[in-house]
Amino acid sequence: MKFAGEGVRDNGGVYTEVFSSIMEELQSHTDPPTLPYFIRTPNARSGTGSYQDAWMPSPRETSHAALEAFRFIGQIIGMAIRGKVQLNFNVTPCFWKQLIGGSAAAPLGLADLESTDANVANLVSKMREQAKIMRAAAADASSSSSSSGTALAGIEPDEFGSMFGVENFTCVLSDGVTVAELVPGGASKPVTLDNFEEWIILMIDARVHECAIQIAALRSGLASLIPLHLLCFFTPAEAERLVCGVSDFPVELLQSVTIYEGAMHEDLEYVRWFWETLRDFTSAQKAQFLRFTFARERMPARPAELGIKFKMQEPNARTAKDPDQHFPSTHTVSRRTNAMRPAGRARRSDLCVVAKRMRAHGSRNCAHMFCVWSAV
Repeated sequence: MKFAGEGVRDNGGVYTEVFSSIMEELQSHTDPPTLPYFIRTPNARSGTGSYQDAWMPSPRETSHAALEAFRFIGQIIGMAIRGKVQLNFNVTPCFWKQLIGGSAAAPLGLADLESTDANVANLVSKMREQAKIMRAAAADASSSSSSSGTALAGIEPDEFGSMFGVENFTCVLSDGVTVAELVPGGASKPVTLDNFEEWIILMIDARVHECAIQIAALRSGLASLIPLHLLCFFTPAEAERLVCGVSDFPVELLQSVTIYEGAMHEDLEYVRWFWETLRDFTSAQKAQFLRFTFARERMPARPAELGIKFKMQEPNARTAKDPDQHFPSTHTVSRRTNAMRPAGRARRSDLCVVAKRMRAHGSRNCAHMFCVWSAV
């Protein structure tokens, strides 16, 4: 495995780094995104509801080239499963339900839609509440022989949908651009008090299955490496753990598979500083640390699945002479880290400035190097 234009002195770590780089590009925060195949959830764009940090396939990407790209992504996932590489693939639960298919996946409904688009779920609730009010008013009017009918505040039953910005039997998909007709000729069929429940049922079905074509293509790629019939034995959460491992991990998990080489041992002051620092890290900083040492951002659910020990070596002779002028080094293929023996607890801000300057000069790993001793 080689990176174009970059010198590499490793093998297994570079292979794993490829997966991390692919996931990073698929879940790009740039505008426009590096790749168009995955988008942020509507909840992320509106800042409401759950899974605001999750991604989902873009329903807009339906071209042959795009579907081939999804098939390739499925093959990447299959390679990661076979190679026991945990991916930083932060997608919605609805994605995992559709990926595994079969009886293990519960039917998709309003709760699944709410997990990605809380505003639409709130719209459904408001429409049903308003319908109850209007029908109750109609019943009262009927009993009192009033001529107001089901109209309320000047709104006629045939204009019910317009109260909520729902003019016809269409809906906007999660990309915020694509409009889908829910029935043939839906653009000319108005949403009324009598048929709004039909619109809700069709809208929910369209939205929760809006990425069915893309996921089918991805499953096709996955099937070229993994027998799909085995996925039916997994729940969606188990499938996610299989592919992604755990996003946050207790430091004790890493300590349980750590080997100290040479004169290194866990009672050394700077080793204790190291573990104390790691415990203070946020989930994102832990992910950066794993990227630096393991060339991946997720840990397996169980230590036995790690496959190899995490090894800490003594500082080499070059850095030992003037430790505060150097960062730790790592060998990702063997999960071996050359520790630092700092002269004292340096300020986090000072090391952060150094790391940013190094990153500006094009070092691939310098931002992750900052993680290891940022609080030391």
